[in-house]
Amino acid sequence: MTTDPLSWVSCDGGPHVLLPAKACSAWSGTQASRDPRRGSTSFRWSGDPSAPASDYDAACDVAGLAGLVHTSAGAALVLGDEVPMSTWVPHDGFCGGVLVVPMTWPDARHDGPTLRSAVASVAPDEFLPTGLVLPNSGGRFLLCAAADAGPDWYYPTLTIAVPPAVYEVVSAEVHIQGFWLRLHALRSARQAE
Repeated sequence: MTTDPLSWVSCDGGPHVLLPAKACSAWSGTQASRDPRRGSTSFRWSGDPSAPASDYDAACDVAGLAGLVHTSAGAALVLGDEVPMSTWVPHDGFCGGVLVVPMTWPDARHDGPTLRSAVASVAPDEFLPTGLVLPNSGGRFLLCAAADAGPDWYYPTLTIAVPPAVYEVVSAEVHIQGFWLRLHALRSARQAE
């Protein structure tokens, strides 16, 4: 098991999003979206209901712990609710790994080996279908704060590569080895065409 430190995405609050690489340049964060579909969001981070909607507003409209926001370049997976931090941890049961949102820690340290061990001990059958499907995006993603936008990202980001495919999203919420974790995995729905 690797002992390399984990790379974390964190921000001042709000959801995180897993963007297909090809959608990164179109993601507006808290700025007015260039996508005309954003006008239908109910949340406005600005507090002004007449303000143009942003992609962050659409991410905040996600009611559950995970949801999709469609962009002009594909669909982005929103890790909903108040996400303190998130990362990608290897897991043999899924395509490359699992998105991890730790809600509590057994101690104050960000102990990568202990977290990796906890995540690896969660069996794939403990993950439940969410009904969410990510279309084939080429297999390259960026995990980032939903409020942020590139190309000069303010908050940390994490690049994730998986085999090109259509992915269904499966999730688990577990209390294990002193952690409370929300886990989201990508399971190949069918081979990429």
